[in-house]
Amino acid sequence: MAIGDRDDMLARLKSELPKRWANYASPKLDAVLGGLADALADLYSFYAYAKDQTRIATASGFMLDLIAWDFLGGRLLRRNSQQDNSFRAAILKEIFRPRATRSSMTLALSDLTGKAPIIFEPANPLDTGAWNGLMGWSCAGRWGSLQHPFECWIDAQRPTGQGIPGVEGYGGSAGGWGQGRSEWASLSMMSGPVTDDDIYNTIEAIRPAATVCWTRISDDLPPVFLQPSYSFLDSPAGDRLVLDDESGIIVSGPPYDQPFTAPGTAPTPADTSHLWFDDKKQSGQIAAVWPF
Repeated sequence: MAIGDRDDMLARLKSELPKRWANYASPKLDAVLGGLADALADLYSFYAYAKDQTRIATASGFMLDLIAWDFLGGRLLRRNSQQDNSFRAAILKEIFRPRATRSSMTLALSDLTGKAPIIFEPANPLDTGAWNGLMGWSCAGRWGSLQHPFECWIDAQRPTGQGIPGVEGYGGSAGGWGQGRSEWASLSMMSGPVTDDDIYNTIEAIRPAATVCWTRISDDLPPVFLQPSYSFLDSPAGDRLVLDDESGIIVSGPPYDQPFTAPGTAPTPADTSHLWFDDKKQSGQIAAVWPF
């Protein structure tokens, strides 16, 4: 016997009757009170259900959909075959999601599509690069302008079919047993189709007021380099050479009138070119040639 079920309600009703009115074990009396107990048990179960629906942590079924609509105004809808626990976690994450920052925009679009966007601010030197630093023709940076404050360009990607965002597929190289982007999954974790309108609505919900976000949505991002990693090599004369850590390509540096070598590498030949040696991985290989 559990609290609120038929037997519990029947016992409560019989405990309120004076014992002198009738035999406590009376089949006819039990039949009459049993009908009332059934109705009271149904009311108690509805009360318990209604109480659970007053909190996101315990709500279930269509009430979660109403809660999502009440808090988020239709920005977050239940995906096909999405179970309550998964939808509840998505609602809480969206309600407490950070907003109005570049990192929050990246996080929101990554959660939606499973792919990080490229965000470019034309008034941000870390994106555009600067003369003699962090830029190179067709290598890094983009044209910037201070005439476009409070604006950014967002290159967003559509998700690759249906799947679980942020989780590596079978046979992939980004996850393994107990590590990386792998986890035990079920069909209820699969996200439904993400439309372009979903991406636009997410950007609109995250962007700060009085800002403009120019958006391009594609299946694959263009091959741009916005924030690569660099190594800086200084010559004895105080000049600086900037190398891209990934490719070893010279990003910026003046044409020196003296041979330039990285510390600990062999001197360059004094002929018609200067050689820069790879000092990052201590390979001693030539990284680039800078002609006179």
